Amino acid sequence: MQRVRKWVPLMVAVFLSLSLIIGTFVGLGTFAASPKNAPNESVLNLIPSGSSGSGTWNSNNTQSAIHVDHIALNGDLWDMDSASIGYVTMSDETSLSTNVNFTNVSYGEYGDQVVGYPNVGYGFSAFGGGSSVWNDPSLNLPAKLSNLSNVILLSSYETNPGNGETPYDFAYDIWITQNLSYGTSTSAPSTGDLELMVWTDYTSGLAPHCVLSLFCTAREEGSTQLPTEINGVSSNQTWNVWVSNGDESASHPTTVFIVLNNPLAVGTVGVDLNNMIEDADHTLSTNFVGHWNTSSLQDYWLDYISLGSEFQPDFANTAQYSWNLLGYCFLLNYPALTTQSPNYSCGANFIQIASDHSSSATTHYSNYFVEIIAAGAIAVLCLSAFMIKRRKDPTRDF
Repeated sequence: MQRVRKWVPLMVAVFLSLSLIIGTFVGLGTFAASPKNAPNESVLNLIPSGSSGSGTWNSNNTQSAIHVDHIALNGDLWDMDSASIGYVTMSDETSLSTNVNFTNVSYGEYGDQVVGYPNVGYGFSAFGGGSSVWNDPSLNLPAKLSNLSNVILLSSYETNPGNGETPYDFAYDIWITQNLSYGTSTSAPSTGDLELMVWTDYTSGLAPHCVLSLFCTAREEGSTQLPTEINGVSSNQTWNVWVSNGDESASHPTTVFIVLNNPLAVGTVGVDLNNMIEDADHTLSTNFVGHWNTSSLQDYWLDYISLGSEFQPDFANTAQYSWNLLGYCFLLNYPALTTQSPNYSCGANFIQIASDHSSSATTHYSNYFVEIIAAGAIAVLCLSAFMIKRRKDPTRDF
């Protein structure tokens, strides 16, 4: 017994040392900064843009785009009547600041629905004949889905509810079309084309099942678990899936909404564009057989990726809120996002803001300590086996 006691301090020391060493290599790997790029990996930074630009939109200037480097700023008041009073401002300096301030909102020709979507856009706009192209050689759009390399969309943002009454979301709006035959100024995506919306934040007054009059026929198709990076930690997050016009019965595009179950008002979110498209494809081909199938969708074109905020007026017909986009980039040719993905970043100038969405981080730290304890236990078992073997040899002294 005395001999065993002599080894207790050593066993404790070995336990702690090996736990920290093994735990560091095993557990801390996912907390590393962005990995060194493989030869074909690249980062396309959109915000900060490297240049400055600003604009003001109102009922007399609803949809003019301002080109800043690789992006287009657009107040996009696409369903606002000329009787509306107020404005949207967007300013791209070190970050993109957007302010919505209307004392009176009057709907346009489409009626009681979203009146605008101030956004930052990238790619080939299928509206207006595809005449507007904002591109970078590292990601040329339009691109066939079958040829699309892996793209991770990473953004750091904050939304401010303003008067607290305005319904709004913060969302990607991604256009995927059958062909590139939009050759006139009046052409636009229509039946058979696909709009994919990915919502990361939204107020209770805005919901995809009846946020727009044309979306009131949308139905919920269930939920899905998708790897998502939130505030530097990758984990499976629940996303709710809604579909409008999945059976193509109306003369407008099909829209798939993929909506984060726990909306994030402030923080950094990374989503895998390819995963989102695949999930939308699976939902359509499974639930709308005869209208959609995977093989045909692979021949579609990814035209345009925009990030911004749809809004509606409140009950007093006003709209007042703001949002800031502090960092925004595309990670190109990176491995598909998984729960084991490292903390991705847009680079040295990327402003990564955190929020109280800490459940994933808590879980990850808990897993780390479990790994430390497990590693230490393995070390003690190995040492115990070694000691037992030595005790069987009466010629050795402990």
